[in-house]
Amino acid sequence: MSGNLSEHRKRLKGIPDPEVYDAKFYLDAMKRKEGVAYFGKCVSKYMKIGKVIDLGCGSGIWLAGFHEYGIPVMGVDFSVGAPETFVLDKSMYVYADLEVPGLPNQVLDFAYSMEESAKLLIVSVEVAEHIHAEHVHNYIKNVVRLLPDVILFTAAKPGQIGRRHHTLKPKEYWLEKFYLEGYIDNPLATSFLASCMMAIGGIPAYYRNNLIVLESV
Repeated sequence: MSGNLSEHRKRLKGIPDPEVYDAKFYLDAMKRKEGVAYFGKCVSKYMKIGKVIDLGCGSGIWLAGFHEYGIPVMGVDFSVGAPETFVLDKSMYVYADLEVPGLPNQVLDFAYSMEESAKLLIVSVEVAEHIHAEHVHNYIKNVVRLLPDVILFTAAKPGQIGRRHHTLKPKEYWLEKFYLEGYIDNPLATSFLASCMMAIGGIPAYYRNNLIVLESV
């Protein structure tokens, strides 16, 4: 992993504030860990999930609730600070650049080694806006390549303030991208899980406002 991180730093050389998502950023995000973990348990009960992969996992707080509920999980990230603050066992973390076509075999093997009756959930929250526009296609392909049954997705909308936002698009943009890959919005699930976020508290409003729950057609 250290070699990959070194290469990542080289790629970011010359870009202002190259470690914007550093360890401090993820430690600050820990403030919402309790609410996010409880939300994971709610999703597990509601959707009967068998495995979870978080693409753009950061510190892994969105995986914690699923893990506590006994569901196998894996986190994938490209940020320099993510592995330093990952809250679960480091064996559950995989380094990968989501802008590049393809994912490591470790991730593919984890995704594909499931019983047919078990549902694979891909979580990718507030990640897509950090993907450069020219690489959005690669990112979407990486998500659907795992053959998820359900995708829990959020992305910052136009005007949403944040760090290094490259692709701020309305929900319709992402819905069309996933529709072309065979995934459609489940509005009932989206509404229910958004209301769960609001009821739990401690989760910033933009997560529920940007939420889309997608299922394979």
